[in-house]
Amino acid sequence: MKDVERYEIENPAIKATLRDIAQKIGSALPAGWGFLLHLFEFGTEDNPGATFYISNADRADAVRMLRAWIAKQEPSIDGEVNPDHPMTLGVRQQWHKIVALLLMRSGPASFSSDDFAALGAANVAVAVDDHHDTLNVRLVSAAEAQRLAAAEQQEGR
Repeated sequence: MKDVERYEIENPAIKATLRDIAQKIGSALPAGWGFLLHLFEFGTEDNPGATFYISNADRADAVRMLRAWIAKQEPSIDGEVNPDHPMTLGVRQQWHKIVALLLMRSGPASFSSDDFAALGAANVAVAVDDHHDTLNVRLVSAAEAQRLAAAEQQEGR
């Protein structure tokens, strides 16, 4: 397995369990399939507990897969529905210019922790697209964000 050697697992029982399970999963999968297995200790919000993983994939591929999976699980303002899309990547690189343009149009803004909590509870996402050299930014429901992302993927964009 590729990534089990990245760090030494201090718990010999967990290490043996991970290797045994990984061997069984790896030998049962058809060619071209990868896996990532996380074992974790139940914890609390303040102390999340230990976590260990094993995979037959390169770490970068596993991280990319996890990000895509998390984005699909939590389509909201806190997560990106389509994180590897060129538009998302471009907006992420230019976020400060987009905020500056919004502030130029609307004036100064202040946000409290209550504002951030309300935004999280609103279950919305930011949709960005460009038409005729114009960047369009709007809030949509999480469901609409999922629909838009699926349509983009179907169209191969």
